[in-house]
Amino acid sequence: DRWNLVGTSYGTRLALEAARQDPDGIRSMVLNSTMTMGDAFEPQTFDDRVRILDRLFADCAANEACNAAFPDLKGRFEALRERLQAQPMLVHVVPPANADPGPSGGPPAGPGGTIPVTLDFPTFVGVLMTHLSFQPGVEMVPLYIDRIGKAAAGQETLTDSDWREFLGPGLLQGEGLAIGLYLSVVCREIGPVHDSEGATARIAGSSLFSARDLDMLEENCPAWGAGSARDDFAEPVRSDVPALLLFGEYDPLTPPYWTGAAAGALGHGRAIAFPGAAHDVLGTSLCAQTVVTAFIRDPEAELDTACVESQLPRFYTPPREPAQTGEPQ
Repeated sequence: DRWNLVGTSYGTRLALEAARQDPDGIRSMVLNSTMTMGDAFEPQTFDDRVRILDRLFADCAANEACNAAFPDLKGRFEALRERLQAQPMLVHVVPPANADPGPSGGPPAGPGGTIPVTLDFPTFVGVLMTHLSFQPGVEMVPLYIDRIGKAAAGQETLTDSDWREFLGPGLLQGEGLAIGLYLSVVCREIGPVHDSEGATARIAGSSLFSARDLDMLEENCPAWGAGSARDDFAEPVRSDVPALLLFGEYDPLTPPYWTGAAAGALGHGRAIAFPGAAHDVLGTSLCAQTVVTAFIRDPEAELDTACVESQLPRFYTPPREPAQTGEPQ
């Protein structure tokens, strides 16, 4: 028997490596949010984040409800950039009731047990990218740009609940990564091929990013001692195994151009873009699940992708105040 492999994000690396090592043992591959086999922190990954934001601004402008709620979203974003560059916001957030008190066993440092967060512009963009990575967070991004912009301008006061929702548990509580495992993989597989000079130059040339974006890789890997993957590990995988590649057009974790590069090396690979979708299309889209089911049943058959073609980006917009009409009762 042969395997049908389904991989998501880093799991697509495993599937592609399996296809390289044992092509005869694999019947089909589904690559969901495909990760590059090479440098995941190369300069182009930062360029793609700019493309994602520009696509978001254009999609909001083309969406009647989003444009009515947040007209000139790009202009609002640029105004916020100017404010946060001139004066970062210092926010003291009350942690959620179930927050980890930290290694010392006491409350987080800050007045009254609050968590202090300095929100400069690269930090703000980094949090936006986290929301853009997953549904339904992507649908909230125009609202976040609008509300944080108003807060920075002194036009609106956000509650602790508002700030917790925006900043998320990763920034407030340090959750999300098994750091040791992460370093063991990243330092072994990406570190040896990482273009440190190019990535650093790209970050230095834009106010969207910070050198902190590379700290995990460049500061820790030299001390971690994870070794190096095979010399050819980062090379594109070439295979004739039937493959279906899915990607979200807003995904900053596994940028769409990675999917294009992977598909180009696969003799029987087909890539499908999902408009308005983020990371892990298969886990969040019934349409994607339907298409994948049909593909696995018969990897050689034509696919019905009508459901994909009918999808449009979705954005949350606050309910409008009812119009005041007639005489008061």
